[in-house]
Amino acid sequence: EEVHTGYSLKFNGNNTAQTKDELAIPENFSVQAYVNPSEDNQTTTIISSGIYRLGLEEGKPAFSANNGATWVTVPDALTTNTFTQLTAVYSTTGSWTLYVDGEEKVSQNPVNRPSVSKAKVTFGTSFKGNIDEVRLWEKALNSSEVQTTFDRLLNGSEKGLIAYWRFDDGVSDEFYDISYQTTTYHANHGTINGAEVSKIIPTTGELALKALTGTDGVYTITGIPYKGTNGTPYTVTPSYPNHTFNPESTPITIGGTATSF
Repeated sequence: EEVHTGYSLKFNGNNTAQTKDELAIPENFSVQAYVNPSEDNQTTTIISSGIYRLGLEEGKPAFSANNGATWVTVPDALTTNTFTQLTAVYSTTGSWTLYVDGEEKVSQNPVNRPSVSKAKVTFGTSFKGNIDEVRLWEKALNSSEVQTTFDRLLNGSEKGLIAYWRFDDGVSDEFYDISYQTTTYHANHGTINGAEVSKIIPTTGELALKALTGTDGVYTITGIPYKGTNGTPYTVTPSYPNHTFNPESTPITIGGTATSF
């Protein structure tokens, strides 16, 4: 039997979710999210964080760094009923950049950005569809960082990560931030205001349990689901350009009393 690996939040255009407290909004800023619109041609804000907005303009991914007064927009509209990963980046160099599934689509310096201040983060304002796997960063992610983070689950302690909402808790009225540094969790938790906790999530081809080996040679994968006292079997397959591993893969069993590696 398949192990269910998580949830997303589903919005109907009239409900939202919002953090309980205000966050310190950074100067350099990045937001990442998986988005699955249920209708074409939406013009809406998907996530707002102070002066920053990630949204849609007639179905096309759009980003604003001045409270929605000005937007940079991707040329092509999103496909409905399919998850797409969006990354929006503001750099203090003045650039506003949007990536779609890890690929840079637009980067402009349209207008000066106003000053930042503390603000709550709001999800789903007038949006119809599902939102999942949202991260906020206090850094301007570069293209390499986007490509190595967009399609994998993070462990929550990555440098510069200030909020990480997987929405996997299965709780109908709250959601939880799992980002942390050392032993301190950021705890930017929130309230679900009518949105539905949904089992519609990105496929493993879109978002998966992956890890990058650190400078110390160690890699970590967190949040691996398992079922029952006997655990769940998985296969670990390493990869590196122009390199052959022996063995090519290793079966492991995770969970319960299982100790098979």
